[in-house]
Amino acid sequence: MKNEIKEKLKPFLSTPVKKECTVVYILAEIRKLLEQMDNKSNFLILEFYCSWVLHAKMNDPILLKKIEEEKKESGKTIEVVMEEFVSLSKLRRELIQFLSQQNLGNRFEEDKYWEEFKSKMRSIISECPLMPNDSYSGPIKKICYQKNFKYENINYGVQISEVWS
Repeated sequence: MKNEIKEKLKPFLSTPVKKECTVVYILAEIRKLLEQMDNKSNFLILEFYCSWVLHAKMNDPILLKKIEEEKKESGKTIEVVMEEFVSLSKLRRELIQFLSQQNLGNRFEEDKYWEEFKSKMRSIISECPLMPNDSYSGPIKKICYQKNFKYENINYGVQISEVWS
């Protein structure tokens, strides 16, 4: 099954990203490959974005729990922790690493390809805030990509239900 997914994915990874549906397809197929891996925890950011383009609710909010842990341990603001965890530069690094491990062509190393992909992906995720499912009871209630709302390197708004202690 892995080989079939890889064969379907190859043409999409080798051509320019002109449509949003291409981004959705690439990330959906990558998610299928991730779900078959033993070490998918090495690709939490990639899995996060794969989920975001496909769903409005997180099935497994493990990343939010990690963000909470880091916030408590570091004393940093939630914005800084979010930036460190879900930055698009981290996504790019994980995409490059994952595709290399899977022996798939890797155009994400090319700035032009990455910029096209990133632009289309931003458009997709800006339409749909991501919310944790009911199994998560932490303070992060919504993650949304907002244009013209900028921390240092990412454009995310985070709705928090309570003040961090």
